[in-house]
Amino acid sequence: METSGSKGCACRPSCYLRGVRFPLSFGLPLAAIALLFACSDATKAPKKVYVPGDDFYTEEDPIEPSDPDTVNPNGFPAGERPAPPEEDAGIAPVEAGPSDAGAASDARVDAQVPSDGGGTTTTYCTGPLVASDLLITEFLISSRSGSADDGEWVELSSTRTCTLKLGGLVVESPRGTLFDRATLPATAEVAPLGKVLVVGSTTKAGTFGFPEPSYAFAATDILKNDGDRISVRSGTLVIDQLDYPAFSNVTPARSVAFPKNCPANVRNDWARWSLTFTTYAAGAQRGTPGRDNTDVTCY
Repeated sequence: METSGSKGCACRPSCYLRGVRFPLSFGLPLAAIALLFACSDATKAPKKVYVPGDDFYTEEDPIEPSDPDTVNPNGFPAGERPAPPEEDAGIAPVEAGPSDAGAASDARVDAQVPSDGGGTTTTYCTGPLVASDLLITEFLISSRSGSADDGEWVELSSTRTCTLKLGGLVVESPRGTLFDRATLPATAEVAPLGKVLVVGSTTKAGTFGFPEPSYAFAATDILKNDGDRISVRSGTLVIDQLDYPAFSNVTPARSVAFPKNCPANVRNDWARWSLTFTTYAAGAQRGTPGRDNTDVTCY
């Protein structure tokens, strides 16, 4: 059997076998193998091309770079769950939230102390602060667009049914190898199941009309838009700490809140948090700083 350029080889001209004779004793299988080797790389299958409707073809979306002055578009989408009107109006929550965590009993209580000049008394918690005496329940990572933002804030909720003394308490967030830090004065305290606010500056606290007590970081751009850590500690003891993700849908002047009717033990589940709806500061900001988070609801 004779195989030449126009006979017996389906290859392109570059792989023809000219003048090569295959004896019949080779048999057809061996001849075919020889022809395959002769074709070499010239007959490799072409690279797969996408055909519309091909279910096996997937294309990943490109990852967009993070802008420090905007929210990371590839981040975690915070939920939006407004509370029913009757709940926002002050109806009791369906589950015990952070502010109710110590309501059943509070063994660490000092004797009642008369208040200055009045007939009421203050019942102070006894002993030093311990973990979970205060919980981070709301925060604002951007009060406006751009840099030098001194209106960011963190809300702490007491879980105690007695008054907590907060002198020396530290609220901080990392900035490189250092920290933005607020250290509360020796006279600082929070009422039973009350709130404490730490804001970028005392000036902004007054502008926003925040309730007392409010304390200041005395710094700008404290909380990063693309995820950060907030820590609350007394000395070396961590009272509370949150690592929040990069939110993809938080806009300036809108806080993220843990709903009043969510149980405290799911607070690390960011799907339970919600963007806020109530306005303050002449309607220019949204959130409930210093108030129970009843404008949002748990799922």
